[in-house]
Amino acid sequence: MSLPVACSSLGTVSNPAEANVSNRSTNRTALILLTICVLVGIAVFAFSGIGSNRNPSCEPATYTKYTVTQQTNVVTIAKADASPTANVAVFFDYMCPYCGKFDRVNQIDLTTLLDEGKITLQIHVMSFLDRNSQGTYYSTRAANATLTVAAKAPQQVLSFHEALFANQPDGGTFGLSDTDLEWLARRVGVPEDVAASFNTGEFVMAIQTGTQADLTVVSGTPAVLINGNPMPGDLLQRGAVKQAVLAAM
Repeated sequence: MSLPVACSSLGTVSNPAEANVSNRSTNRTALILLTICVLVGIAVFAFSGIGSNRNPSCEPATYTKYTVTQQTNVVTIAKADASPTANVAVFFDYMCPYCGKFDRVNQIDLTTLLDEGKITLQIHVMSFLDRNSQGTYYSTRAANATLTVAAKAPQQVLSFHEALFANQPDGGTFGLSDTDLEWLARRVGVPEDVAASFNTGEFVMAIQTGTQADLTVVSGTPAVLINGNPMPGDLLQRGAVKQAVLAAM
Protein backbone atom coordinates (compact mmCIF):
# COMPACT_ATOMS: atom_id res chain seq x y z
CA MET A 1 0.00 0.00 0.00
CA SER A 2 1.46 3.31 -1.01
CA LEU A 3 1.26 6.07 1.56
CA PRO A 4 2.30 9.66 0.94
CA VAL A 5 3.66 10.02 4.45
CA ALA A 6 3.77 7.27 7.03
CA CYS A 7 5.70 5.43 9.68
CA SER A 8 7.08 2.41 7.91
CA SER A 9 7.32 -1.01 9.50
CA LEU A 10 10.75 -1.26 7.88
CA GLY A 11 12.21 2.01 9.14
CA THR A 12 11.58 5.06 11.27
CA VAL A 13 10.81 8.65 10.43
CA SER A 14 12.67 10.92 12.30
CA ASN A 15 0.83 20.45 25.71
CA PRO A 16 -28.50 42.99 50.28
CA ALA A 17 -27.77 45.27 52.69
CA GLU A 18 -27.30 44.84 56.34
CA ALA A 19 -30.60 44.66 58.34
CA ASN A 20 -31.12 46.47 61.62
CA VAL A 21 -32.66 44.02 64.04
CA SER A 22 -32.84 43.94 67.76
CA ASN A 23 -31.54 40.44 68.20
CA ARG A 24 -28.18 40.54 66.38
CA SER A 25 -26.97 37.36 68.05
CA THR A 26 -29.86 35.34 66.65
CA ASN A 27 -29.37 36.75 63.16
CA ARG A 28 -25.62 36.13 63.31
CA THR A 29 -26.23 32.48 64.21
CA ALA A 30 -28.76 32.11 61.40
CA LEU A 31 -26.36 33.70 58.94
CA ILE A 32 -23.57 31.35 59.92
CA LEU A 33 -25.85 28.35 59.51
CA LEU A 34 -27.05 29.61 56.13
CA THR A 35 -23.48 30.16 54.95
CA ILE A 36 -22.51 26.63 55.98
CA CYS A 37 -25.50 25.20 54.12
CA VAL A 38 -24.63 27.15 50.97
CA LEU A 39 -21.01 26.09 51.08
CA VAL A 40 -21.98 22.46 51.58
CA GLY A 41 -24.41 22.73 48.69
CA ILE A 42 -21.73 24.18 46.42
CA ALA A 43 -19.29 21.47 47.37
CA VAL A 44 -21.81 18.72 46.68
CA PHE A 45 -22.73 20.28 43.32
CA ALA A 46 -19.11 20.64 42.30
CA PHE A 47 -18.37 17.06 43.27
CA SER A 48 -21.38 15.58 41.51
CA GLY A 49 -21.02 17.50 38.25
CA ILE A 50 -23.28 19.78 36.27
CA GLY A 51 -26.92 19.45 37.28
CA SER A 52 -28.15 18.91 33.74
CA ASN A 53 -26.11 15.72 33.58
CA ARG A 54 -28.01 14.19 36.46
CA ASN A 55 -31.25 12.27 36.14
CA PRO A 56 -34.33 13.19 38.26
CA SER A 57 -33.47 10.65 40.96
CA CYS A 58 -30.03 12.30 41.39
CA GLU A 59 -28.29 9.07 40.44
CA PRO A 60 -25.79 8.94 37.55
CA ALA A 61 -27.63 8.41 34.28
CA THR A 62 -26.76 5.36 32.19
CA TYR A 63 -26.27 6.24 28.53
CA THR A 64 -24.82 4.02 25.86
CA LYS A 65 -23.63 6.13 22.95
CA TYR A 66 -21.59 3.52 21.13
CA THR A 67 -21.52 -0.19 20.61
CA VAL A 68 -17.91 -1.29 21.06
CA THR A 69 -16.27 -4.63 20.48
CA GLN A 70 -12.64 -5.66 20.93
CA GLN A 71 -11.01 -8.52 19.09
CA THR A 72 -7.25 -9.14 18.99
CA ASN A 73 -5.79 -5.65 18.36
CA VAL A 74 -8.93 -4.17 16.79
CA VAL A 75 -11.53 -1.93 18.43
CA THR A 76 -14.77 -1.66 16.46
CA ILE A 77 -17.04 1.30 17.25
CA ALA A 78 -20.48 2.19 15.90
CA LYS A 79 -23.23 4.49 17.07
CA ALA A 80 -25.75 2.59 19.17
CA ASP A 81 -28.92 1.66 17.24
CA ALA A 82 -27.47 2.94 13.97
CA SER A 83 -27.10 1.13 10.64
CA PRO A 84 -23.78 2.31 9.18
CA THR A 85 -23.28 2.00 5.45
CA ALA A 86 -19.49 2.23 5.39
CA ASN A 87 -16.68 0.56 7.30
CA VAL A 88 -13.57 2.64 7.95
CA ALA A 89 -10.52 0.78 9.26
CA VAL A 90 -7.66 2.95 10.48
CA PHE A 91 -4.26 1.50 11.37
CA PHE A 92 -2.33 3.33 14.08
CA ASP A 93 0.86 3.07 16.11
CA TYR A 94 0.78 5.43 19.10
CA MET A 95 4.45 6.28 18.61
CA CYS A 96 3.98 7.19 14.93
CA PRO A 97 4.20 10.99 14.44
CA TYR A 98 2.22 10.84 11.19
CA CYS A 99 -0.57 9.02 13.05
CA GLY A 100 -0.70 12.01 15.37
CA LYS A 101 -0.95 14.33 12.37
CA PHE A 102 -3.62 12.11 10.83
CA ASP A 103 -5.65 12.27 14.03
CA ARG A 104 -5.42 16.06 14.25
CA VAL A 105 -6.56 16.43 10.63
CA ASN A 106 -9.29 13.78 10.56
CA GLN A 107 -10.56 13.23 14.10
CA ILE A 108 -13.48 15.68 13.85
CA ASP A 109 -14.62 14.33 10.49
CA LEU A 110 -14.43 10.69 11.58
CA THR A 111 -16.20 11.36 14.88
CA THR A 112 -18.93 13.31 13.07
CA LEU A 113 -19.49 10.48 10.59
CA LEU A 114 -19.53 8.02 13.50
CA ASP A 115 -21.99 10.09 15.54
CA GLU A 116 -24.24 10.51 12.51
CA GLY A 117 -24.43 6.71 12.26
CA LYS A 118 -22.87 6.66 8.80
CA ILE A 119 -19.76 4.60 9.55
CA THR A 120 -18.40 1.80 11.62
CA LEU A 121 -14.92 2.80 12.79
CA GLN A 122 -12.29 0.14 13.31
CA ILE A 123 -9.16 1.15 15.17
CA HIS A 124 -6.23 -1.20 14.61
CA VAL A 125 -3.61 -0.53 17.32
CA MET A 126 -0.16 -1.70 16.27
CA SER A 127 3.21 -1.98 17.98
CA PHE A 128 5.96 -2.17 15.35
CA LEU A 129 7.42 1.16 16.60
CA ASP A 130 8.27 -0.25 20.03
CA ARG A 131 11.84 0.08 18.85
CA ASN A 132 11.51 3.89 19.00
CA SER A 133 10.86 4.16 22.75
CA GLN A 134 14.25 3.27 24.22
CA GLY A 135 13.23 -0.16 25.46
CA THR A 136 10.01 0.87 27.26
CA TYR A 137 7.74 -0.72 24.60
CA TYR A 138 5.53 2.36 24.53
CA SER A 139 3.58 1.34 21.43
CA THR A 140 2.61 -1.94 23.08
CA ARG A 141 1.81 -0.33 26.45
CA ALA A 142 -0.39 2.35 24.88
CA ALA A 143 -2.13 -0.18 22.65
CA ASN A 144 -2.69 -2.49 25.63
CA ALA A 145 -4.24 0.40 27.56
CA THR A 146 -6.62 1.15 24.68
CA LEU A 147 -7.71 -2.47 24.36
CA THR A 148 -8.21 -2.69 28.12
CA VAL A 149 -10.49 0.35 28.04
CA ALA A 150 -12.36 -1.04 25.03
CA ALA A 151 -12.99 -4.31 26.86
CA LYS A 152 -13.78 -2.94 30.33
CA ALA A 153 -14.94 0.68 29.91
CA PRO A 154 -16.03 0.78 26.27
CA GLN A 155 -17.89 4.10 26.33
CA GLN A 156 -14.58 5.85 27.15
CA VAL A 157 -12.40 4.17 24.54
CA LEU A 158 -12.73 6.81 21.83
CA SER A 159 -11.99 9.62 24.29
CA PHE A 160 -8.97 7.73 25.59
CA HIS A 161 -7.71 7.06 22.08
CA GLU A 162 -7.91 10.81 21.36
CA ALA A 163 -6.20 11.65 24.66
CA LEU A 164 -3.24 9.45 23.72
CA PHE A 165 -2.68 11.42 20.52
CA ALA A 166 -3.30 14.76 22.23
CA ASN A 167 -0.44 13.80 24.57
CA GLN A 168 1.68 11.89 22.08
CA PRO A 169 5.36 11.63 23.02
CA ASP A 170 8.15 12.36 20.59
CA GLY A 171 9.71 9.46 18.76
CA GLY A 172 12.93 8.24 20.33
CA THR A 173 11.81 9.09 23.86
CA PHE A 174 10.70 6.77 26.65
CA GLY A 175 7.06 7.58 25.91
CA LEU A 176 4.43 8.09 28.57
CA SER A 177 4.89 6.15 31.79
CA ASP A 178 2.35 3.63 33.05
CA THR A 179 1.35 6.21 35.66
CA ASP A 180 0.78 8.78 32.89
CA LEU A 181 -1.39 6.34 30.96
CA GLU A 182 -3.48 5.63 34.05
CA TRP A 183 -3.86 9.36 34.74
CA LEU A 184 -5.01 10.07 31.18
CA ALA A 185 -7.54 7.26 31.40
CA ARG A 186 -9.00 8.54 34.65
CA ARG A 187 -9.18 12.04 33.16
CA VAL A 188 -11.57 10.82 30.43
CA GLY A 189 -13.76 8.86 32.84
CA VAL A 190 -12.21 5.41 32.87
CA PRO A 191 -12.86 3.79 36.27
CA GLU A 192 -9.83 3.69 38.52
CA ASP A 193 -9.78 -0.10 38.78
CA VAL A 194 -9.71 -0.40 34.99
CA ALA A 195 -6.88 2.11 34.66
CA ALA A 196 -4.97 0.34 37.43
CA SER A 197 -5.10 -2.90 35.44
CA PHE A 198 -3.09 -1.57 32.50
CA ASN A 199 0.15 -2.91 33.96
CA THR A 200 -1.09 -6.50 33.81
CA GLY A 201 -0.42 -6.51 30.08
CA GLU A 202 -3.56 -8.51 29.40
CA PHE A 203 -3.59 -7.80 25.68
CA VAL A 204 0.12 -7.87 24.86
CA MET A 205 -0.01 -11.16 23.00
CA ALA A 206 -3.09 -10.03 21.06
CA ILE A 207 -1.25 -6.88 20.02
CA GLN A 208 1.75 -8.82 18.78
CA THR A 209 -0.41 -11.27 16.85
CA GLY A 210 -2.61 -8.54 15.44
CA THR A 211 0.32 -6.36 14.40
CA GLN A 212 1.89 -9.19 12.43
CA ALA A 213 -1.44 -9.87 10.72
CA ASP A 214 -1.95 -6.18 9.95
CA LEU A 215 1.50 -5.93 8.37
CA THR A 216 0.37 -8.38 5.73
CA VAL A 217 -2.32 -5.85 4.78
CA VAL A 218 -0.56 -2.49 5.22
CA SER A 219 3.09 -1.55 5.15
CA GLY A 220 2.99 1.26 7.70
CA THR A 221 0.87 3.73 9.59
CA PRO A 222 -1.37 5.58 9.29
CA ALA A 223 -3.32 3.56 6.78
CA VAL A 224 -7.02 3.60 5.93
CA LEU A 225 -9.24 0.97 4.35
CA ILE A 226 -12.77 1.98 3.32
CA ASN A 227 -15.03 -1.03 2.91
CA GLY A 228 -11.86 -3.10 2.66
CA ASN A 229 -10.22 -0.99 -0.03
CA PRO A 230 -7.15 1.20 0.47
CA MET A 231 -8.05 4.87 0.50
CA PRO A 232 -6.54 6.77 -2.40
CA GLY A 233 -5.05 10.21 -2.02
CA ASP A 234 -3.38 12.09 0.78
CA LEU A 235 -4.44 10.90 4.25
CA LEU A 236 -3.11 14.11 5.79
CA GLN A 237 -5.10 16.47 3.56
CA ARG A 238 -7.97 17.97 5.54
CA GLY A 239 -11.32 16.65 4.33
CA ALA A 240 -9.84 13.98 2.06
CA VAL A 241 -10.78 11.02 4.24
CA LYS A 242 -14.34 12.29 4.72
CA GLN A 243 -14.72 12.84 1.00
CA ALA A 244 -13.46 9.34 0.24
CA VAL A 245 -15.82 7.80 2.81
CA LEU A 246 -18.86 9.66 1.46
CA ALA A 247 -17.94 8.66 -2.08
CA ALA A 248 -17.87 5.00 -1.02
CA MET A 249 -21.32 5.04 0.60
